[in-house]
Amino acid sequence: KQNNQIGFGDRFKPKPGSWFCKTCYTNNLETFVKCACCETPNPELNSNSNKTSVITSGWGDKFKPKPGSWECKQCFIRNDSNHDQCCACN
Repeated sequence: KQNNQIGFGDRFKPKPGSWFCKTCYTNNLETFVKCACCETPNPELNSNSNKTSVITSGWGDKFKPKPGSWECKQCFIRNDSNHDQCCACN
């Protein structure tokens, strides 16, 4: 085995500058303002003021219901506010 080969475990090492959430232990990119999983604020932002490019929405924001949407009580599908009947079961 040569010394310059990358092992399987090396592929899972954190990227330089990334940070671990102390709440859920998720590894986040350096530019994340809050944890992608639990939205805990990045504790390093207060100590490092020269970060300019940040992502303000987390992964969980993609699944938040749209304003005015409603959930069907029979099949639990989320419907847009302009529908008066469920798009899946009515």
